[in-house]
Amino acid sequence: DPGPQPDSLLLRCHPTALRYRKSLILAMLGIAFGLCLGPTDIWYFIGGFAVSSLTIIGLLIARGTRVYTVTPRRVEFIWGLIAKSSNEVRIEDIRIINVRKRGLAGLIGIGTIEFSSAGDSIDVMFTDIWKAQRVKALVRELQDKMD
Repeated sequence: DPGPQPDSLLLRCHPTALRYRKSLILAMLGIAFGLCLGPTDIWYFIGGFAVSSLTIIGLLIARGTRVYTVTPRRVEFIWGLIAKSSNEVRIEDIRIINVRKRGLAGLIGIGTIEFSSAGDSIDVMFTDIWKAQRVKALVRELQDKMD
């Protein structure tokens, strides 16, 4: 077994939808508004669900504009809707990996991973992803294979 190809994709993920709490709350309020006032007038029902639908579509677009990838050679953060930008760092250059988990989200495994190649600057950051600790372990495993 020669192992994974240098450019094979080992991980591709986006921030969790829980990162957009205000949008989720607005969508739930729209649904509640539509359900509570919908029986009195159909336009309340339509309005509530329209607000919820548009909010969820916006959330999905915002979430989709942030992509985090790990290959056997590098970690990369790609962002943008039409014009794409990216930050990447080679696996062998990573010196520091910090995982930050906070509050209730941290208890269920959502965290932010910071990859640094030198000094105090953060080269690549995966913000609010599921199983943050596993992603750190994956990168460390890739580094160990290079040694």
